[in-house]
Order: sequence, then structure tokens, then C-alpha cells
Amino acid sequence: MAMAERRKHPRYDVTVPVHVTVGKRKQSQVLRGATRNISREGVAIEIHEDQDTMEAIHYLVSLIKTLKLVVELPPSSETVSARGTVQWWDIGLISDAECYLRVGIHLGQMSADDRTRWRQFINSIGSVQKESQRLETRGHIQPGN
Repeated sequence: MAMAERRKHPRYDVTVPVHVTVGKRKQSQVLRGATRNISREGVAIEIHEDQDTMEAIHYLVSLIKTLKLVVELPPSSETVSARGTVQWWDIGLISDAECYLRVGIHLGQMSADDRTRWRQFINSIGSVQKESQRLETRGHIQPGN
């Protein structure tokens, strides 16, 4: 039996660039990553770094529960800035030289304009995915195409 969806808002598998600021002021570090999925009120991101850098980031993320994000929205690379609360995180090895950090973030503070742009982006992604599912159901396109 399938588990019931507990999430308040649907997640969409979308990969767009994101910049994450970890730390406070003089000790902060800006990292470049990408989203794994997005929703109206949250985002899961993934960052790849070398092992030494990742150990420092791991330490900071375990202490600091609020991150600053700048997400680039296609197609114009318009940005949305937000502060978010870390809900979960995972760190692991990709290779001997590279690690990943995945972080689930609940989006909190956002300017009114950024929140409007974010919701418009989410709504457009949702519309595209719903139309794609509708066409798959009707047999007009093959899944994965």
C-alpha cells in the first residue's frame, strides 16, 4: 500500500542554479549548487565541493540553521533571494576528491516581489508538469520524452 503524501505543497523535480551563503558575515562562504526539487515553500539543494571544504561546510550547517539563498530562475536568469531554515541535510562522497551536501530548506523570509516571482515560477512549473502528465495519460507522448 502506498504511503499518503504528507506534504502541504507538491514537489517538482527542477534543476536551476542556486547560491547559498553559509555562515555569518566575515566567516561566511558563498557556495554554488543546484536545486534538486522545489515547492511553494521549500527547496532541496545539492552542492559539490572538495572534501576539506565540505568538512567546514558540514560543521557550519550543523550549527547554523538559517541559510541565505539566491535562486536563478529560467529562462532569463532572474533571481529570487530568500532566507530559509534547514529542515534536513545529508553529506556523502562522490569520489575520493569530491563530496556532496544535500539540504532541505523551508523558505521563510522573502521580499514581496521575490515571493511573487517564486510563486509564479512554481505555478508555471506545475502547469507544465500537469500538462505533460495529461498527455502521457492520453497516450500522446511516451514517458521520459
